[in-house]
Amino acid sequence: ISIFHTANPNVLGYASQISPTAIVELTNRQRQAAGLNTLKENKLLDEAAAAKAADMFARDYWAHNAPDGTEPWSFVLGSGYSYLHAGENLARDFRDPDSVVTAWMKSPSHKANLISSKYRDIGVAVVDGKLNGVETTLVVQMFGTSQSATPSVASRNISVVPQVFAGEARISSFDVSRSISLAFAILIIFTLAFDWLIVWRRNIIRISGKTWAHLTYFLTLLAILILLKQGLVL
Repeated sequence: ISIFHTANPNVLGYASQISPTAIVELTNRQRQAAGLNTLKENKLLDEAAAAKAADMFARDYWAHNAPDGTEPWSFVLGSGYSYLHAGENLARDFRDPDSVVTAWMKSPSHKANLISSKYRDIGVAVVDGKLNGVETTLVVQMFGTSQSATPSVASRNISVVPQVFAGEARISSFDVSRSISLAFAILIIFTLAFDWLIVWRRNIIRISGKTWAHLTYFLTLLAILILLKQGLVL
């Protein structure tokens, strides 16, 4: 889900290599490519994003709205940022900033937030923790335009679009890398199994050999590769 909000002025051991600064830079690079203004990192929006990530971990949920109905804008207002326009993108289980922004850009709804001409400010938080008992990294991206930035008054509306999974429509570099690793692991397992079969059928006595240990190792690796999935965006 990608979500944005417009209001009357009266009123997200998992190892990642993601930095908030890189997310901001990559976002602005996409905006420049689209002929738009770059966004200025805002300390209050950074605090709002960090508060949202902490809340998701504390209450163990993965959604724009908290279980009790608390909306993202509560964190924005709670930080002291009075907004005219505000938006939020979420991501989890990614290992690097490029993958995060690429996944958002592949989703029409998230892309709409990234390259919206309505926004002037941005805040990002990258937080590690446990979600549903699993170690993960949450990336929360908040967009905003403060009430003082634009004299015009906009009508209040909320728009929510269906959830989108990263890399859904096309083959990603993650899928290619995993496929190559799977093929390599299967080849090694087949070779070790064939070697063991020959030794067993011919009653060959080996002074040393750790075929079963190697098979166990690569079978475990194969299981991990099968279960490994690409990150999600919301």
